[in-house]
Amino acid sequence: MPLTLAQLLEVRFYQAFDIDAAGRVLAGGDDSGTTQLVEIAGGRRVPLTALPGACHGRYLPGQRAVVVSHDFDGNENHQLSVLRLRESAPPADLDSLEPIVRDPRFMHTLADVSNDQICYFTNRRNGVAFDPVVRDLAAGTERQLLFGERSFAEAAISPDGRWLALAVHSPVTANAQHIALADLSVPPGQERLVAVTTEDAAELNHAIGWGPASDALYFSSNTGREFTGVARYRLATGQREWLITDEQADLTGRLAPDGTRILVERNQDGASVLALHDAATGALLAELTLPGDGLVTTQLWPIRWAPGGGAIALTVSGPELPGDVLVVRAGPAAAARQLTDSASRL
Repeated sequence: MPLTLAQLLEVRFYQAFDIDAAGRVLAGGDDSGTTQLVEIAGGRRVPLTALPGACHGRYLPGQRAVVVSHDFDGNENHQLSVLRLRESAPPADLDSLEPIVRDPRFMHTLADVSNDQICYFTNRRNGVAFDPVVRDLAAGTERQLLFGERSFAEAAISPDGRWLALAVHSPVTANAQHIALADLSVPPGQERLVAVTTEDAAELNHAIGWGPASDALYFSSNTGREFTGVARYRLATGQREWLITDEQADLTGRLAPDGTRILVERNQDGASVLALHDAATGALLAELTLPGDGLVTTQLWPIRWAPGGGAIALTVSGPELPGDVLVVRAGPAAAARQLTDSASRL
């Protein structure tokens, strides 16, 4: 039976942004009319923000704090702040946030969060090109990396802090991205961008993840293939190898922080099929069943592993789950559990 307009307007959408070591999920919900941060834990949803415009964020590892990406009055020029999480605190307004970087003339797009650093992309150099910036949160110092007139889709700081991996949009080939590395051990200003995959090729390379020893990079790629598979690139040899492939469907993989497993999303005729694979060999470990048919939105909001690797937060969208948050328990009895119900009022 088709939904009425009133029913459609009652649908609420939720997005998974992150999950911490205790299994608490940082999510976005649009109950107020714009996407605001909520924390889901113990069967409760606690509102965290009440900002003028939409926002999203990531947990700061090892802290009860969130890096919040927000704008000013809906101008879409994203700024970055810290929200300290306190029991029974009311939802935070703009004055309750601790500024990290704020300049409403420019955009500051959060790209990655590590134990003591964040990476963001900003167009403050000339208002057009976006440069990666690595910021030390404790010291408050920044390192802006200048790689010319480029645009970036993703960034991943290596666990040892030496490398920054980037997914770079091609300026000449539509819907194409290549992977590149920057060595942060060189003096500031001497950084170079070294291609891991071919620049400007008609290829999609994305979903970057580092092995825990910072010696291997994992990503999804369709280099030389019709469908994307999961590849591993070893820094010592400069060689790439295929770990998980499928000749009938696109695969997107997300590596666990301990480097032992990969959660693989298989796009089967527009619906997602999830499975856990061994990260060393690519072997299938377990298949996962979603509560209903839907698409796991790996491009808009990536799959997030908890720091200890015991759980995964993801967003799914489908006829029965229009926009919901799921948690996958990634132990021996892997299973997906629904945390929100966007269609509960229908």
